[in-house]
Amino acid sequence: MSGISIRLATVDDAALLPDIERSAAKAFSAIAGLEWIAGGTVMSAELHRAYIDEGTVWVATAEKRCIGFVTTAILW
Repeated sequence: MSGISIRLATVDDAALLPDIERSAAKAFSAIAGLEWIAGGTVMSAELHRAYIDEGTVWVATAEKRCIGFVTTAILW
C-alpha cells in the first residue's frame, strides 16, 4: 500500500472509525501485557462525531479509504 495521506476527519468518516478501532485493537492481543486493549470497548460513531466537530480527529487514507485515525483533545 502506498500513497498514504493524512487529512482532517469529516462527519462522513465517523461511521468507519469504530471498525478501524476494533481492527487495531486486535493487534494488541499478541502483545504481552496489552491483551486487555483487544477486549476493550470502542468509541461509538456518535462520540467520534463529537471529536470531529471539535476538529481534533485526523484520518489516514490510502486509495481513498480510511485506514487509520488519531483522536486528540484540546486541553486549554
